[in-house]
Amino acid sequence: MERWLKEQRPEIYRRLTSSEVPPSLQSMVLSSLAGDDYRRLPVWGRGPKSVETDVLVVTPQFSPDMVKDVIALRSERPGLHCTLLLGPLWWGQEHFAAKYFDEILNYGTAGAVEIIERLDRISAKTTIVRGGRTFLDAVTGLFSPGRLVFRSEEWQCAIPGYDPESESHVVETYLAGKADGIYHYWGSEATPVIRELMNVSGEIKEIAPACVDELSPVDVLPKLSEADGDPHVVFPADLILIDGEPEHLANWQALCAQGIHVHYYSPRPGWRDQVQASPYVKFEGESEYFHIEETVDFERALLEFTQYDWAYDHMSVQRCHTNLGFEDVGPNLIYTFVQAELPMIIASDRPLTMVNRMVHQFGTGLSVSTSELATLRPRMEAAINDEMKSNLKRRSEFFTFDRAGLATLVMPDAE
Repeated sequence: MERWLKEQRPEIYRRLTSSEVPPSLQSMVLSSLAGDDYRRLPVWGRGPKSVETDVLVVTPQFSPDMVKDVIALRSERPGLHCTLLLGPLWWGQEHFAAKYFDEILNYGTAGAVEIIERLDRISAKTTIVRGGRTFLDAVTGLFSPGRLVFRSEEWQCAIPGYDPESESHVVETYLAGKADGIYHYWGSEATPVIRELMNVSGEIKEIAPACVDELSPVDVLPKLSEADGDPHVVFPADLILIDGEPEHLANWQALCAQGIHVHYYSPRPGWRDQVQASPYVKFEGESEYFHIEETVDFERALLEFTQYDWAYDHMSVQRCHTNLGFEDVGPNLIYTFVQAELPMIIASDRPLTMVNRMVHQFGTGLSVSTSELATLRPRMEAAINDEMKSNLKRRSEFFTFDRAGLATLVMPDAE
């Protein structure tokens, strides 16, 4: 296979085996091609371009904050044409994405051959590669058209005990070093750590997936608590096992025992029917205060969240451990609560400074220990007052998206 590539697709072979590509990454890509129909690979750069765009976003999975990126870019660079090239993980967001991208292409579960084929047919001024978890993300970086910008979903070096030889770290390091620019949501203290650990020479910016007015809830629903007199709490993120136990379930049982309604939104359509959902489904049948809601897209979620009183974000310490420099993390989930103007319930021992600041600096939540959850209702009810409502609005106005910062990183020549 390598001999064929050298003779028939020399430009592709040179890219794959250049000195900037780590040997372990070369091995992963070449092994993938050997098991695929590599003879389908195009004669690179010779064929017509079927897609012409300004900004190409390539990602294995959809995330609502990439729509925030597009909105921010277009507000600073009017008239931009934006294209999304997506892998297999839509998570029920197709219609939402279609409102904001000019063109959407899918590579689904295809391997490196089809990804390279698709990229050969696209002309773009800038490509944003999001991900960094598998070697296929490195393939998109190798063959992406135009200026390369990398947006890591998660830095492996942020996690204690990370493996520097792991596929995800090798891919992140390669993309970080190759990119013309990087942006992340880990706070300013993380930037020098990333630059040193990953030998980054390009520009790095901290761009939090903060609030954009265009995605504000189109309406405000009546609070459910106004009808039944009970507090209502919402949590909309993935669940895992912590020390072999279903995450949050014991905490939610403690809340529901006080007559506090807990509404859970899984980001995965069909989650209720999966094995890992069974203990939560069982609890829903046992308690009138626990509700598993249907998966909805981001815009609908922002609207539905307005009917609740609180956002639950009481993460265990195991979920929050980070290496030095990565404590100030602000992912999209946190800003979803901000945009929906919900006060937050957080853990008092949580070592993440961004979340703590949102609650303490702005007076928009409660910081409680796990044992305090069992008697939380009186504190929740006392906290909701006119001052809290004013603080929530002030918080949402403070955490606005850095539109100019992203635009100058992604499209500097259009400034």
